[in-house]
Amino acid sequence: MEPPSLIRMSANSIQCLSSSDQTILVNIFYAYENTCIAARNTQLPYFPSKVFTNGFEIIAEIGLIVPHILAYLKRIPEFGSISLHDRMRLIRNQFGHLMHINELIMFPVTSKNLLPSLANSFEPHLACRLAKRRQIMERYIADPILLRIILLIIFFSSNNSRQFNIIDIDAICDDTLAIFAAQNTYVELLWRYVASHTSSENDLIKFMNRMLLFINHIQSMNMDIDQYVMKSKNDFDQMAPILQAMWPTNSNDEDTVLCGMTENINIIENDGC
Repeated sequence: MEPPSLIRMSANSIQCLSSSDQTILVNIFYAYENTCIAARNTQLPYFPSKVFTNGFEIIAEIGLIVPHILAYLKRIPEFGSISLHDRMRLIRNQFGHLMHINELIMFPVTSKNLLPSLANSFEPHLACRLAKRRQIMERYIADPILLRIILLIIFFSSNNSRQFNIIDIDAICDDTLAIFAAQNTYVELLWRYVASHTSSENDLIKFMNRMLLFINHIQSMNMDIDQYVMKSKNDFDQMAPILQAMWPTNSNDEDTVLCGMTENINIIENDGC
């Protein structure tokens, strides 16, 4: 594909990025444009769409975005190289990270409904942290590709970054080497991409360190949100099945949950449970 003008490479970029790297970056850009951005433009122009008074209402609207993230992942070649169960585990284990980062990419302009919704829906300390997360993330909005690469790196993380007393969610994936190889591809691509936009190795390292701190901040918030969801049983039971699958309980049968996720999202064409 022809590179969009936003990511045409400078002379420094050409020194750091191979022609293959540039092709992958362009494909990542258009894969996201043709799925998540296309959905935003036609279905959900801003988020939250109104002022909510309950955290589960916000989560329910996030659920509308999940199929579009998965449509994006389906266009990534490495996604098809791992097993169905591993795909489902990765989606569930990294769900919070994916939603936080994807929110900023899809909705770079802060909705006027966001801060009132957070204040109405969560305890003050969590509402404040969620607002601060948005403020921290906004420094990355101007770059058209950076967060899209990070979204892939986080997805291809076989570790569980959530706090559940569930055996399966802590289980090692079926093919951790394939997952690691996929993640490593995008970690190295990210390193070269950032190197192409920085003037020195020191600046590159500082940038990557700040990015890791930012991801750790998101992980900490995810744990708080998990606790919020799991302690509100009545509201939890009313969520859509696909969202309930993101917060598994001891009573959930793993195969039933995975099949439900596949049926509701239809992320694997011609692949059944």
